Amino acid sequence: MEISIIVLTFNAKEITLKMFSSLEKSVAFFENSSKKKCEVLLIDNASKDGVLEEINKVYTDSSFLKIVTNSENLGFSKGNNKALKESSKSSKYILFLNPDIILDEDAIYKVYEFMEENPKVGLSTCLVNLPSGEIDIDCHRAFPTIWNAFCYFSKLEAGLGKILPQLFGRYHMLW
Repeated sequence: MEISIIVLTFNAKEITLKMFSSLEKSVAFFENSSKKKCEVLLIDNASKDGVLEEINKVYTDSSFLKIVTNSENLGFSKGNNKALKESSKSSKYILFLNPDIILDEDAIYKVYEFMEENPKVGLSTCLVNLPSGEIDIDCHRAFPTIWNAFCYFSKLEAGLGKILPQLFGRYHMLW
């Protein structure tokens, strides 16, 4: 496997189903373009909303999806760590996705190309657009420093950050 894709869900049936529809297309685009394989792991934190039943109805092809279930809600970190242990140990990359993400068809391929072209990069994230089309400001943050946090939490970023973004708008990299 070239990429192990991990999706953690908990009582999020509707958004998980929407996300998986876009994920299936993005995985197919990646595999057709790169001639490499992905694995998709869905880890469920003991959902009670029928998400697993719906996923099993739609995605019966076990070559696309592996489901890992928890008997209790392990939380975000523990759930993702369990899925990581279940993933292919030979995967070159791990992609963690939240169930509320809708992927562009070429998203996985573009991130893969970026990582391949930049071997010194150890971690990458994507641009996140809100349903309104605006950029989600939380998708880009600078390295956490006391100054960056001070400017953000004291609201300097909201005011002076618009005028001098490289000085006061560093928390969200407003420039």
